[in-house]
Amino acid sequence: QDDTAVCRALTLWQSQIGALVSGVTAGTDLMRREPGLWQGLMTDWPMGSYADALCRTATRMRRRHGRALELGSGDGNSTLRLLEQFGDQLTWSDKDPALVHRGRRRFGGRGIVLDFDRIHLLDAESHYDNIFATNALHCAADLPSTLVALREILAPRGQLVIAEGFPVLADGSPWALDIFFQAFEG
Repeated sequence: QDDTAVCRALTLWQSQIGALVSGVTAGTDLMRREPGLWQGLMTDWPMGSYADALCRTATRMRRRHGRALELGSGDGNSTLRLLEQFGDQLTWSDKDPALVHRGRRRFGGRGIVLDFDRIHLLDAESHYDNIFATNALHCAADLPSTLVALREILAPRGQLVIAEGFPVLADGSPWALDIFFQAFEG
């Protein structure tokens, strides 16, 4: 039996399918039963590859300085690496106040509660030279409006880097984790 986070998550999901379908248990309940599993899912294969791609791109970008905003930092699979590059110029965010509170202890820096469906509520002076999002924007209630709002807070000549994907096998089969992630909001 494989002990990767992916295999552990799918085994957990399988053992709780009845409770999930009936609504007795939610995906977040499953994660509370297995401390560290969510972070493993977000940082190990395959989800960690999105953060790797985003951070490689950030490193190669010509404009690595200036104010930076990370959207949906979650467990911080990109945040720690972006902090290495941008230091106190990085503002990281999540819409979940508990994640922001926990992140302040873990990451330091400037963490804010920000629902990217409400970016238009940011101060008009809030312009960022770099905006990053790893596996977060799929949670937007209205993606086109969110992208317009991001453009409005992006400084002239600023850069938006998004690492987001929908893995599908070569034969067109859906990704094995789709069924697991359907147990979570977003």
